[in-house]
Amino acid sequence: MKILRVCLLVIVVLTASLTAEQKEPPVKDPAFILNECIKQQGGADKFNQIQDIYAKMDVRTVSQDGDIESIFYEYFRKPDKLRIEIHPLVDPPTKISWDGKDAWQMAKNQLEKAQDEKLGERLQESLRFLRLMMLTNLLEKGSELMYERYIPKTAFGIHVISQVDSRKEKVKLFISDNNYTLLGAEFYWDNATTLLRVMFANHKWIEGLLLPVNTKVYKENQLVMDVKLKTLQVNALKNGNTFFQNLNETAQLK
Repeated sequence: MKILRVCLLVIVVLTASLTAEQKEPPVKDPAFILNECIKQQGGADKFNQIQDIYAKMDVRTVSQDGDIESIFYEYFRKPDKLRIEIHPLVDPPTKISWDGKDAWQMAKNQLEKAQDEKLGERLQESLRFLRLMMLTNLLEKGSELMYERYIPKTAFGIHVISQVDSRKEKVKLFISDNNYTLLGAEFYWDNATTLLRVMFANHKWIEGLLLPVNTKVYKENQLVMDVKLKTLQVNALKNGNTFFQNLNETAQLK
């Protein structure tokens, strides 16, 4: 009986060891993982050719006061220009922008430079998120990549790698070990006081890029935004840089 118990113990230990070995990631090199992710989602050449992006999205904003359904129109131009037009189903539209230096808004049909510092900060955080979607920016000079951990799943595993950019801001990336698809990201918002987690799903090829059609944004583990991509165009914005300051200017797309 004692021998049987010893044999069973050995079997349990060996099984646990094998399971642990199977859950080890196949590779832990963060640069290799990120480059594979870039390659699988369109390639570095394709990402580097992007000068501007136009996107139309259905957005459900979730809060304690109730959900709000809106249509978002976003216009981004490298390296630091962003314009967002928010069209709720009921209320009048809101237009805000960052021209690379200042935030602008339409208030009661009057264009004005935004005095609220938080608006500028949030627009710059949105820019940071868009730059993250470019992937190749994560390899910028002065940034540092690190392998954080491996999350085993039933069908596949998830590499968690981090990047600290030249401004000392950190973002974590969740990348599939099966096909190196970017599954999500995690970073701090509002001057490093609020943790945001972004999860991507239903990836499709659009404009030569593998992009998520569905995105969910969590603030401290609470869902705050559910986004569905409807339209995306790359290098289609014909307006000059005044478009990101003059919110009365109408978008012209190719």
